[in-house]
Formats: sequence, structure tokens, C-alpha cells
Amino acid sequence: WREWLALPAATAVAELDLAPLSVGRAAARFVEYSRFPAADVDVTVACGPGTSWRDLEEAIAAERLENLEEAVLLGIYVDPNRPEIRNVTVRLGFRAPDRTLSQDEVNRERDRLIETWKQKFGVNA
Repeated sequence: WREWLALPAATAVAELDLAPLSVGRAAARFVEYSRFPAADVDVTVACGPGTSWRDLEEAIAAERLENLEEAVLLGIYVDPNRPEIRNVTVRLGFRAPDRTLSQDEVNRERDRLIETWKQKFGVNA
């Protein structure tokens, strides 16, 4: 086939099936960018080894926090002296399309999420 396509001898061909990458993902949609600033808040919670980032992330999605733009895992720290406790740090980014959010609005949504995590996973904040 190299001769037919006139390709150099060092050419390689591969086929990638990208369909599995979209499994369980919502379809992409356009959201107009807000000209108002984002309000980021970092949250660190202590949880047991049975609670995964995926669990916490699914709880974030289920909670439908008002004006939440993104939730990003910043890190997971396991203290060598207490390996049964994992400290998970998440950055929550809030932005309203029509105004600058107040700190009280952001704190209310953050606290609501932490309360959900406490009830579902027994985390300590």
C-alpha cells in the first residue's frame, strides 16, 4: 500500500475508535460567555477511602448549584500518619450571565454542597 500511496517507508497507519470517549457524556451545547467575573472558591473536605472523586463529582451535578460554571479537582492528599483519611480539594467556579455574584450567594451554594457531601459521604469540612 505504501507504493500505491507513494508514502515513505517509515509511515505508519492507525485507526482510532473515539466512540467510547463520548459514553455517558452529555452532548455539547453552546453557552454564551458572560462578561461578568467568575467567583472561584476552593473547598477541602476530609473523607474516607471509600469516597471517590467521581462520587463527589456526581453529587455536585445532582445538586444543580445555582450559577456553577465548573468544578475542578485540585488535589487529593493522604496523610501518611492517617491513611484512612483523604483530603480532597475542589475548586468551584461560579458565574452569573447577567451580574456579578455576591460573596453571600457563592457561600450559600458552597455550603449547600458541603452539607450534601456530609449527608451522603460523611465528609468533614
